[in-house]
Amino acid sequence: MWKEALQSKRSLRREAMSFKITRLTLLVCFLLFVSIPFNRALGIEIEKLRLKIEGVDIQELNDVLKFTMKADKSINFTSYIQENPWKLIVELPVVDISKFSGDREVNKGIVQSYSIQQKGRNENYTGVLEINFTSRPQYNIEKIENGIVITVSKNAYVKGQEKTIETSSRISIKNVIYSGERNKFIMILETTGKPEFLNYTLNNPLRVVFDITNAIYELPNNEFIVRNSFIGGIRVEKFPGMTRMFVDVSSDKLPVFIPKAENNKLVIEFALDDEKESLRKVVNIDVVDFSVKNGLAQIKIKKAGYQDYKALKLKENVLVFDINHVNVNKTIQKTYDTSEASDVLKSFTIYQLKPLEENKARIVIDLKGAFPYRSYKEGDDLVLEFYKEVPVAQSKKEEPVKTKEIKAQPVVSDTKQIVVKKEDTSTKLSNGPEKKEEQLKKTASEEVKQPPTEIKVSIKPKQEVTGATTQQQQYKGIPITITLKDADIQHILKLLADAAREDGQILNIVASDDVKGKLSIQLERVPWDQVLDLVLEVNNLGMKKIGNIIRIMPKDRLKKEQEELLAASKVKEKLGTLELEIVPINYGEAQELVDKIKPLLSSRGTVTVDKRNNSLIINDLKEYIIEAKKLINKLDTPPQQVVIEARVVEATSDFSREIGIQWGVRYAQTYNNAYRWGISGPGTRADTATNTVDILTGIGGTAVLDTTVPPVPYFLNLPAAIGQGAGGGINFALVNLKSGHALDIQLSALENRGMGKILSRPKITTLNNVEANIQQGSSIPYETLSDRGTQTQFIDANLQLTVTPRITPDNSIILKVKVSNNNPNTSLRSARGVPSIDKNEATTEILVRDGQTIVIGGIIRNKESVSRNGIPFLMDIPVIGWLFRKEIKTVENRELLIFLTPNIVKKITETEAS
Repeated sequence: MWKEALQSKRSLRREAMSFKITRLTLLVCFLLFVSIPFNRALGIEIEKLRLKIEGVDIQELNDVLKFTMKADKSINFTSYIQENPWKLIVELPVVDISKFSGDREVNKGIVQSYSIQQKGRNENYTGVLEINFTSRPQYNIEKIENGIVITVSKNAYVKGQEKTIETSSRISIKNVIYSGERNKFIMILETTGKPEFLNYTLNNPLRVVFDITNAIYELPNNEFIVRNSFIGGIRVEKFPGMTRMFVDVSSDKLPVFIPKAENNKLVIEFALDDEKESLRKVVNIDVVDFSVKNGLAQIKIKKAGYQDYKALKLKENVLVFDINHVNVNKTIQKTYDTSEASDVLKSFTIYQLKPLEENKARIVIDLKGAFPYRSYKEGDDLVLEFYKEVPVAQSKKEEPVKTKEIKAQPVVSDTKQIVVKKEDTSTKLSNGPEKKEEQLKKTASEEVKQPPTEIKVSIKPKQEVTGATTQQQQYKGIPITITLKDADIQHILKLLADAAREDGQILNIVASDDVKGKLSIQLERVPWDQVLDLVLEVNNLGMKKIGNIIRIMPKDRLKKEQEELLAASKVKEKLGTLELEIVPINYGEAQELVDKIKPLLSSRGTVTVDKRNNSLIINDLKEYIIEAKKLINKLDTPPQQVVIEARVVEATSDFSREIGIQWGVRYAQTYNNAYRWGISGPGTRADTATNTVDILTGIGGTAVLDTTVPPVPYFLNLPAAIGQGAGGGINFALVNLKSGHALDIQLSALENRGMGKILSRPKITTLNNVEANIQQGSSIPYETLSDRGTQTQFIDANLQLTVTPRITPDNSIILKVKVSNNNPNTSLRSARGVPSIDKNEATTEILVRDGQTIVIGGIIRNKESVSRNGIPFLMDIPVIGWLFRKEIKTVENRELLIFLTPNIVKKITETEAS
């Protein structure tokens, strides 16, 4: 018994342990599942802010090594020296340098090696350059446009010759002060010097990040709790030579913030949208600087760097910049003539806009052509720059065309020397590509006695440059630096094949026996495929590429070979065997493809149409038939279809009101039997409305009184058009039975209200670019008289939709539409009783997205009329006038709306159909 109890107890323990493991496993899976979208969202945000290094250039100049890094945006950096061993470390926060990662040996003077590494993840993503030395180094770091230059001496440090980093001196954060109101918050970082920083925002959760790139955080507290309606807290993370601060946002919407670096502090102001204007303090502009350097015209507006501004292009060469929250000193509000100082800028004008309460200034830039420009904030200043470049036809924000200068210096024997050095980006493009080729060939073949010539060549960067230059080849190879003297051309070709292999391409170069000669070449950071073209051009060589094999031979031989191939092709075309092939056409008319196929055939080839089978009969050489079939397969595709649904909504609302009155009086008096006088109306009693109760004669003519009273003629007879089933009336009578005097009044009123709604929904499917028509209605017959006698003709009253769709490549639809909704109007007929036709039509051509509903037309018609009948003058008396008039009021409302919804019919694949 005790054995069974022990076994049961062990079983229960195993089940409990299994249950705990299962729960733990489920919890881990849940946490992993939840973290995936968060990490993904964080990665997306960081990716948007991440800078990418576009090139790392290393030059050896006499006693120094120069490292140049270029990025797509301005780079912030932090650097410091490490001892034992000596090492210079340069950190680039939020920079992607992974493309150039690796270790490289140098062994020049005290410089041993350097390494480029990518460190960190997400918001800590950092690029790192480490340079290793054998002793204490001398170095200098300079910040340039979208990059940095690190200059390192090969010689050891000598006391008294140290060089400091000008752009990123080390400072400390002494204190963090913050305060806030309901909709405002301010944070102040007190430092030992002027801080340099960059800021960006992150989502999930929402927060603002500030990287103080030259500051060290020395305070003990790394977290600050903030009690504010939209700021949740402040967190600090330390990095070597840099401090990162996170401002956590507790609201759902990112607040507006303005950071401003001063001499010994960084001030950051936050506000919600309704308070954001309070952050923009009005600044006074007293200084505007203008300078021209290396062909670059620069306008610097002092103290306007943190103000909002917008740019507007009025003409091809006129730009306008509006700056908010500024007041411009009257002494500088004028036009500045810069036509002589700059080749780019003709003049610029600065003035204050009215009214002055808006605190807005305007700068009007008058350029000498459609030159590119850029604007950015530099500290407290707003900078506008205009580049000297060939004027472009369309204004696109592109980098200026980079130029290089090639000097050809002939030397003894077959050796040719080419020296390439960088020119300033403002150098004019004086020669086109055709002229460059002629000059380059001529220079390469000059004799020793002729002095060196200079040729300026425009080298197109990888991104497309718009301008008036002719189209050139675009090079995509990795940049290489090559220096050779008296090198055999076969050896240079082998080096270029190795460079292509480093670029991920397998390139096999086959050179003919007559490819000979030597070449001295020095090139810095030039794509390897451009170097190949340059080497071939200088040596009058040509190449023919077949797959990954390049055959290189003299141009004359290559031209001769091409001529022989062309001659052989013509002979084959004349003597080759013709083949016949029938190509069925599935989705179109075969006749429509004939004109497109004929240019692809040889002079002996023919193409005819078999209408019965809708096929093309092609008779030609096999290779021509193959090319023709390729084109047919691309053109003979299933046409797209479009379903067009129209909705015609017609709403009516009618109202009429009619109020009338009838009254009469009969009075007669005799005096002494001598004379008689009285008053009576001209109407008769029979004029009264038919369905009212007659007090005098009773209902239906039956008297209700004992004494018969003659009818009272009406004095005013203006009844409403009442009758059976329409309106009503009331009759009043006052009768003296003894004397026969009588007063008879009858009021009548009629009111009609009517509302209606008609919805028509025609729907039709048609092919792309094919007109479709659908209609529904009736044909109304009518008779006409002619020489042939009486004839019956028909007039249509129907709902009709006629449409021609055309599908664009982006899945939009251009519709040519005609919608008509015609109805017979029985209230308006001709002399022969034929009803008229009420027409509602819309004809238009529109562009609409797939599945989008659009209103293509609408008609609203309102008709209101009031008519009055009565006795002149008396009918216009207030209140009493109702006894002498009849009033009819009519209101008619008609509304017509036409909606259209096109839908592209999706193609069904074979898999979906199965």
